[in-house]
Amino acid sequence: MKKIVLSLLMVVVVLAGTFADPAIWVSDGVTYVLGPYGQQSAITPVWLSTQSTLQAEVGFTREPVTADHYNLFLTLLNGSKLNPIDATTGIELSVNRESGVASNNSIYATWLIQSGSPIDIYLVADGKLKRSGGSGEIGWTVTSGENEFINCMGLNRVGISQTAIAAPTNKSYLFQHDPSEYFKHYGSRILNISTEEVWYKPAGYYSANLYLVIKSAS
Repeated sequence: MKKIVLSLLMVVVVLAGTFADPAIWVSDGVTYVLGPYGQQSAITPVWLSTQSTLQAEVGFTREPVTADHYNLFLTLLNGSKLNPIDATTGIELSVNRESGVASNNSIYATWLIQSGSPIDIYLVADGKLKRSGGSGEIGWTVTSGENEFINCMGLNRVGISQTAIAAPTNKSYLFQHDPSEYFKHYGSRILNISTEEVWYKPAGYYSANLYLVIKSAS
């Protein structure tokens, strides 16, 4: 009787070993089947989230972003290869002696973004160029290619805000970062800044503020 019980126990053990799933290990295209006994295993998820914002910078520069600048980080600080505009110096406009129009066509609006959130970038100004210490205003525009971002010439003003930070009502965004396409995007657009004819304006120092605004679109 004891022999029969032991024989049944051996059969159970053999069957258990037969139906156990062996561990599989693949290395360099070679598959290794590991035995079912004495094998240790562990499991853990491997995950990555790119929903945060690592970098979101905007600025006015004298150099455009190119493929050589793609790997730069925190590059809008002083000393950057992009040659950022010093806010204390600003953007100087030069008067054309023939037309009487003042302009500067060598400034870039630049953005450096690494973000999993949608981001809008746009231009806005706080009004016409105003003469320091007296009355007098000069209308001006900021364009880039066929896009007009600032128009402060007449009654139909574009990109002008008394608070200077409000989003443009005409949705003339300079750039819209879409993280569903790319997590990282560095770029720039050349700006053409131009005034109305200044010959029949009072002589003086004229200025206004131009803002490059970065805002979360979510």
